[in-house]
Amino acid sequence: MKYKILLLIILLLAPISVLAKEEVSIQCTGDKEEFVCTFASLFDYPISAIDFHYEVPEYAKITATSVDGSWEGSMEDKWFSLYSEKDYTGFKKLGTITLKSSKELKESDIIIKDLKVYDSFFQEHLISTSVNIPKKERSIIKFIIPCVIILIGIISIIWIIKRRSNKHEKI
Repeated sequence: MKYKILLLIILLLAPISVLAKEEVSIQCTGDKEEFVCTFASLFDYPISAIDFHYEVPEYAKITATSVDGSWEGSMEDKWFSLYSEKDYTGFKKLGTITLKSSKELKESDIIIKDLKVYDSFFQEHLISTSVNIPKKERSIIKFIIPCVIILIGIISIIWIIKRRSNKHEKI
């Protein structure tokens, strides 16, 4: 009976999400020839700078770039290097690129690499990303990993409690 109460307390205190939101998203709009792709960030901690490289498909050519007015820095040579005196949390627009393409262009065709952000203390956070993972897959992974860790912990605690109670019964 004691282990059931302990199990209930552990489940109530277990965090629902243990991973921070660290994401750069891309949204492209346009017709069959010209597309405007907007880059935006979503972080649940304050960031003061962001750096990353991006790749576009061979059939697309960059014709223009622009940095959002709240940032300083540049977007040259397929490289975002932005900073600000103000720290930003949550959703924040970074900039846009205009592309000419011979084919239809989707957000998944643009690849983000070497994503680094700098927090309000100017500490670098390297976020490992080499391809755009759809949001559904990423959220499933963020849910499954903490659940597996919690489940292993619960099984270990129950095993220890049963083992101790068996030792006391034999005496």
